[in-house]
Amino acid sequence: MMQGQERRDYGGMQTSAVSILTSEHGEMRRAQRQIELRDLQAALKHGTREESCNQRGLLNYKYTYNDVVYITDRHSMKEITSCAVPGAGLDIEKAAITPSRRKAHEEAPSNHPNAPATRRGI
Repeated sequence: MMQGQERRDYGGMQTSAVSILTSEHGEMRRAQRQIELRDLQAALKHGTREESCNQRGLLNYKYTYNDVVYITDRHSMKEITSCAVPGAGLDIEKAAITPSRRKAHEEAPSNHPNAPATRRGI
């Protein structure tokens, strides 16, 4: 563990009082997976913490608790995302992508900065 990155001690603090900054992406993923904020707070308080790295190689933390994985920033202060442990029974049902859905997706404008200019309306 990196120096200065000791796990926060929640002691006798109530789970609902555990502080975490939520992110738009994290909230969306929890909503899709029917994971409550209190579950994230419980993971920070009781879960197994492991060092992890994001796609750019920067340190973050992975908490696992009750078959759900939660990713936070390197200070365990900001939520990044969450997902079920594969095979845990919390998996999202896959939706069929019909030709009409694919066409609608490809024609829809995108606000994502990595989307082709034509999808961003440029």
